[in-house]
Amino acid sequence: MNRLSQSGKAKRCPQPTVLGARPIDLAPKKRAHLFGGLEKLVNTGDSQQQYQSLSKQWPSFWPEGPESPTAWLPEEHSNFRNYRDKLRQLWSGSLNEQQQLGTVAYLLGLISSEEADSLFFTGPEALAELWFRRPNKPSAGSAVSTLHSIVLPLWGSIDVRFFARGDFEAALWALFRESWRARICGQCQRYFIADKAAQAYCSTRCYGEAKRGQRLAWWNKTGKIRRAQEGSSSRKKHPRKRRRRQD
Repeated sequence: MNRLSQSGKAKRCPQPTVLGARPIDLAPKKRAHLFGGLEKLVNTGDSQQQYQSLSKQWPSFWPEGPESPTAWLPEEHSNFRNYRDKLRQLWSGSLNEQQQLGTVAYLLGLISSEEADSLFFTGPEALAELWFRRPNKPSAGSAVSTLHSIVLPLWGSIDVRFFARGDFEAALWALFRESWRARICGQCQRYFIADKAAQAYCSTRCYGEAKRGQRLAWWNKTGKIRRAQEGSSSRKKHPRKRRRRQD
């Protein structure tokens, strides 16, 4: 009994999150949780207060995994903003193909910041050579290093299995598989995850405001002109009779 109680108190090694290659395989509740946290993170402002608020509401979304010893420390605020800004660049579609390659790999925890810079300046081949020389690769008989997340191929298919360090990487991987969902609201400019391909606004409120704005713009540009033209044609058809001048 003593031994069991001691083993229960022993610190367990964090287990990686395992996701199938298709995000549709995720339970709807888990998927909604991951996407909700990712939306909250990408929309977090620059203030220390918002950073601390996010750490309390979504502690499992620290980009380098919640088990990281530096997770949500005040001095890590600038590091967090770096992750958030890279995610925003990826979300907005403002990166070229090579930049996307390095940014996705960095945000998913597959490469370090230095390796991402190497990919940006020297290309994928140089990055592969750098990765193979990485000193922290697991050796035979040792536990898998948790410094980076892991992607493993599935035999007999073109799918892969992704092992994430935390909910941030798990959520980003799910979004990565359906990147069309990453949108910026056409009304309030908020980053959001779309439910349908045609969705352009983050909420019904923004949709309504956008429609009202479109109708007002139409009226200012076309409606007033049309009404003025109709009034002019009406006056030509029915001219006012002039009163005769009485002597």
